[in-house]
Amino acid sequence: MFQIVCSELDPEGKVVAQWAVQPPYELEEDALAIAEFDALRLSEDGHLDASGDGLHATDPRGRTFRIEVNELPGPLEIAA
Repeated sequence: MFQIVCSELDPEGKVVAQWAVQPPYELEEDALAIAEFDALRLSEDGHLDASGDGLHATDPRGRTFRIEVNELPGPLEIAA
């Protein structure tokens, strides 16, 4: 399962707010497609960058957001 996490960043790149997008996605490709859509929507008339830690979007008001896709831990396996 894969979760999209959005973070608002301050001018120094530190996280000032963070939230998970619901629901989690079974396929990484689906989560990536939705993350790209969200980043494009946020950056409308702004700026969009892809980097190693996710997509960075700057909205028209100058706020910077990072959108990343994280793999959720699987169910714990209990040894018999």
